Amino acid sequence: MNKIRVSLGSAAILGLRELKMTALSQTIYLMNSGGCEFNCSFCAQAKCATSEQDKLSRVSWPEYDLDIVLQALKEKQNNYKRICFQVVNSPRIFKTLAETTKKIRESTPHSQIAITIRTYKPEDIEAVFNAGADEVGLSIDAVNEEQFAKIKGGNLKIYQDFILHTADKYPGKIATHLIVGMGETEKEMVDMIQELHEHEVIIALFAFTPVKGAKLEFKQEPNISSYRRIQVALYLVRNNLDKSFVYNDNGQITNFGYNKEELVNILKDSNVFETSGCKDCNRPYYNERVGDKDLYNYPCKVADDKFVQILESIYEF
Repeated sequence: MNKIRVSLGSAAILGLRELKMTALSQTIYLMNSGGCEFNCSFCAQAKCATSEQDKLSRVSWPEYDLDIVLQALKEKQNNYKRICFQVVNSPRIFKTLAETTKKIRESTPHSQIAITIRTYKPEDIEAVFNAGADEVGLSIDAVNEEQFAKIKGGNLKIYQDFILHTADKYPGKIATHLIVGMGETEKEMVDMIQELHEHEVIIALFAFTPVKGAKLEFKQEPNISSYRRIQVALYLVRNNLDKSFVYNDNGQITNFGYNKEELVNILKDSNVFETSGCKDCNRPYYNERVGDKDLYNYPCKVADDKFVQILESIYEF
């Protein structure tokens, strides 16, 4: 692997681009070059997508020589805490992935390194751990079985079982992405969250983002109140505070097992509405555009008045 892509914000943090930023990320996001062999309907890197090649979600990922990026990682180590390598399943990627991971580790020996891949092979996961990765991400994305088959291809149950088995082998070192707004009910999303948490899987929550050129380019983004309910549910589950959630006939959460005052006391000083997932991943504006009034995931703690406004919106159906 001689070339590598760096998200635009990360390129600025590494001194590779000049960019005015309203929110700094503590994670450097990398992605390999080359088209993907898979055809996920929501993804700009999908095999049949007509998106620009340097896009993932709404983010631009300029390409650089790998050696230049490795040197920047070494020189700017005080500017970040973590590296997240998003692996596009281009042909022969697994022949070079371990070697590239090792080079990244050598350039930044004290940073946490997460490698996000799509595989069913235990040996692929073992290889990147042996090369120096701290975590491996195996993204589920769509939690409804029928929609998983349509959107990602394959069998959700088989892939989920593989992730849970892998998480049992590497406790606390396996992560996954879940995307709200992919045809699931809130109950299906919460059921998935609860099972993943039982196996110590690190959960990163995102909202579906329509991307130009992707098959689902014209699909609507999820209702933000619904997303807020999932954020609250994830926080309660993650902190072992979940009770018996109550759902209506549409699978929407109508009660979290706490009255309003109790819920406010639990959540008021929390990070419940911030970007969730791996440690030090605040990933600003991945689901949103800069300037959007309401963000699905905030890069930092929201002000008290905004928190009250957000919390009141969770019961808007």
